[in-house]
Amino acid sequence: DQCGLENDGTKRVQWAGPQRIRETRESSELQAKLHGHLDRIFQKDTINGKRLVFLKIILNYIYLLYRYLKSEPMLIEDVPLGIVVVGDMHGQLHDLFRIFSQFKKDDKPGYECTKFLFLGDYVDGGKQSLEIIIALFSLKMLYPDRIFLLCGNHEFALTNVEFGFVIELNDRYEKVSLP
Repeated sequence: DQCGLENDGTKRVQWAGPQRIRETRESSELQAKLHGHLDRIFQKDTINGKRLVFLKIILNYIYLLYRYLKSEPMLIEDVPLGIVVVGDMHGQLHDLFRIFSQFKKDDKPGYECTKFLFLGDYVDGGKQSLEIIIALFSLKMLYPDRIFLLCGNHEFALTNVEFGFVIELNDRYEKVSLP
C-alpha cells in the first residue's frame, strides 16, 4: 500500500534513469587530439590571453560530447565528497588554469587527480570563452567521471547574443548565427 493505493499484485520496477558514462568511449586517436587541444589551451601564452584559432573540423567533433551529457541524469546523486565546485568562468581561462593548478598532484594537472563540478556560465564576459568551452568539453570526454558540467543561464543562445559569445565567435570566424 503506497500513497493510499492498493497493491494490485503487479510488480513495479523503479527506473534508475540514464546511466552515467564513467570511462571515456573515445578512440585513442581522438583522445590524443583532445589532449593536444588541452596542451594548446593551457600553454603560457594562451593562459595569458592569446586567443587560439580552432579549425571548424575540430569544433565539429565536439558534438560527440552529446553522448556524455545525455547520459548525465538531471540530478547527479552519486557525486562524491571532496568534489571541487566551480562557479562562473565567463571566458576567464586564466582562472580555470589557476583552479586546475591548485589541485595539481605528483606533476599531474588537477583535472587528472580531482573531481570537479562546474556550475555553468562558461562563456560571455571574458575574451577566451571558446578556449574554456573546448577545454571543458575535451575534459568531459576524456574524464567523464571526473568532470561534471551543469548548464547556466549563459549557455542559452539569446544570452550568448546579448552578452558577447557570438561577438567573440564572429571575431574569430565567418559570421556565426545561433538559433
